[in-house]
Amino acid sequence: IPEELYSTNYVEERTIRFLEKYNESGFGDKPFFLHCSFPDPHHPVCPPGKYKDMYDPDKMTLPESFFHRDDLKNHPFIGPKWENSAFRGAVLRYSTEKEVRDFLAGTYGMISMMDHSIGNILASLDKLGLAENTIVVYTSDHGDFCGDHGMILKGQSPFSGILKVPMIWRVPGMTKSAVTDSLISSIDIPMTILNLLRIKERHHPPGMQGIDATPILKDPETEVRDSCLIEHDEDVKELHDRLRHLVTKEHKITIYDEFEDFGDIYDLKNDPHELNNLWDKDKELRYKLIHKLCIENIRAQSHLPQRVSLT
Repeated sequence: IPEELYSTNYVEERTIRFLEKYNESGFGDKPFFLHCSFPDPHHPVCPPGKYKDMYDPDKMTLPESFFHRDDLKNHPFIGPKWENSAFRGAVLRYSTEKEVRDFLAGTYGMISMMDHSIGNILASLDKLGLAENTIVVYTSDHGDFCGDHGMILKGQSPFSGILKVPMIWRVPGMTKSAVTDSLISSIDIPMTILNLLRIKERHHPPGMQGIDATPILKDPETEVRDSCLIEHDEDVKELHDRLRHLVTKEHKITIYDEFEDFGDIYDLKNDPHELNNLWDKDKELRYKLIHKLCIENIRAQSHLPQRVSLT
């Protein structure tokens, strides 16, 4: 596919066209919301033009956990899915070294094309005089294994490569170039935007959840959360899994609906590649994290009245 016909270029062109039309229409200070959703980086991993061969597969650095992928064959949850997955080859895909190298090179090519397009969008904001009055948020819906534990693509799992997402904010007059280790969840994005726009709580949608992360944008050393609850419910007939994760600054726990006596616990500080499952090795830590997960799961329930069907 030529670069000019590829989805990344299409999203870039439509986004810039909207900004130009907005600027030319004389809306003045009337606010706008623009959601420009790039499909990439995503399979089938086939960036166009010069991006196709921009990166050499042989020069890709494989993640440390790739070389321990066979350890997961005995994992009670992942092991059987490698053998009998309803979407074998597409979900929790066990991959060869060549597949991972090719996948990484193609993914980097897609990201480079996106980086160029996003740069053009930001340049348009500057050119049109909108940059100093526009909040920009860059994020994603999920991650990708990219070779972690010998897998590519996505799938229900306890590993950070899937659970973590990029999160970049630019707020005029507030954010500076910095990196933070503070915890934040995707559910916090709407609440933070509403606060930045000074929309009072009485105007928020009923039952709205999330925490305002503005303090982190002002000071990257600030903490607004001590944990993040992550839910994974498969609604496809052949995949009925239910997973719950709790992430703290130090640990991550995953529990599965089909196991009462198995889960995953990783020490994120001392075991960043998530190779040593502490579930059976530190019972006190397990009980502490399970209790915290239960509390956060309760707090995540809606406070609105339950819907009742009347006949």
